[in-house]
Amino acid sequence: MQLKNQSPSIAAAAVALEAPYPLARNFYARLLPLAVLVLSAVVVVVALTVKASTESAYLAHATRVADNIGADVSKKSPEPWKRLMRGEELSPADLEALVGSFTAEQAEYRLSGLKVYDLGGRTLYSSDPADIGDIEKNPTLRAVIDSGRAGVVRHEEADGTETLELYVPFGGGERPKAVFELYESLSGGLQKTLQDSLWPVVGTLAALLALALLLLVPVIRRAQEAIAARTSAIVDMRQRLERLVSRQAVDAARSGDFDGARRGARLDLTLLYADARNFTAFCEAATPEDAVGVLNRLISAEVEEIERHGGDVDKIVGDGILGRFEGPDRERRALGAAMALQQRLAASDLPLRVGVGLFSGPVVAGLLGSEGRLDFTIIGDSVNVAARLCAAAQAGEIVADDATLAVTKAENFGEAGTLALKGRASPVVVRRWSVGGWQARDKPDGHGTVDQGVAI
Repeated sequence: MQLKNQSPSIAAAAVALEAPYPLARNFYARLLPLAVLVLSAVVVVVALTVKASTESAYLAHATRVADNIGADVSKKSPEPWKRLMRGEELSPADLEALVGSFTAEQAEYRLSGLKVYDLGGRTLYSSDPADIGDIEKNPTLRAVIDSGRAGVVRHEEADGTETLELYVPFGGGERPKAVFELYESLSGGLQKTLQDSLWPVVGTLAALLALALLLLVPVIRRAQEAIAARTSAIVDMRQRLERLVSRQAVDAARSGDFDGARRGARLDLTLLYADARNFTAFCEAATPEDAVGVLNRLISAEVEEIERHGGDVDKIVGDGILGRFEGPDRERRALGAAMALQQRLAASDLPLRVGVGLFSGPVVAGLLGSEGRLDFTIIGDSVNVAARLCAAAQAGEIVADDATLAVTKAENFGEAGTLALKGRASPVVVRRWSVGGWQARDKPDGHGTVDQGVAI
């Protein structure tokens, strides 16, 4: 039976509990890559910090040097300097005077290289005299001239060393009056100092992170083993408990729709009721252990045949069992289970045989009981009729209502007869089948009579 209004979330959660939480897998697949990613991000951030700090520090230093050079040149060559600051055309004499002053300043400040540009990009001075007078088309220089903000270009020399080209605007106003280009080698100095101070911190952080992860590995392994063991115990307990109830009861518990299940649902079923014959007498003669062993073998055979034919066990009460068949072809499957059971028991060495009653009709299915103890079962007149038909059957015999057999088109049953049942105004038309071959019986062993209207 499929319950209505099932809660997918509860059902999915119940299924999810079948497998242990993959703690170890998540640790190796998620936490470790995350740790490596974090460490990589730290390395990148430190590298960018060193780079930005180095460039910022060198730009600040270059700006101070440019200011000092400008102040000194304005004293050594005041008139050419003034004309440069006013943006006027410089004469060859002016250029010569400025070149001499800048040469002296470069030597005084011990600069590895120095260039001075006007706003047109013309080289007014260069440590390489061959560059003087050239028009520089460097995009960084043009950006500095247009924005008035300093710029930096990293340049790798032929020997592999890295050099900073520092473009420093000079002069006030909206636009600079000139641009100084200074050079700083990164083979030592500030960048090395920053690297020497920061990389040990990064290395220590990486070592601590690696140590923490290594310490976590055995903890995660033991935790995963504990989770797997507990999950296995839960699943084993669940499977044990499910063996004590019907499949419908399990479905009701998994669905989470207890309110709907307690309200009940009307179903059309074919019911198989089987009961051992002479079980009380057998128990009186046998030991308790033998009685339980034989009964368990008998019930096992009944359960196996019911489930093999697509049915479900609704309840087991002592030496009796109630099977239910639902859906298409339910009558044929129920009859097949009953006949297979009788044939199986007849071929076995079990000292007990059963009588079987088959009946098709409506039932009410739902959760019955109190808040502390519930059972999912079926109730109704059809259940009572199936039990009464079972009571009318001899050992090895099947008593089925004629309507059920008409659907199955069974041909090996006896002639139709009637049974008058307590609580029913009309008798039930039944037919019989015996595992040893059908025989007419006027008095079926004290369980009622056929065609004589005796109430069962």
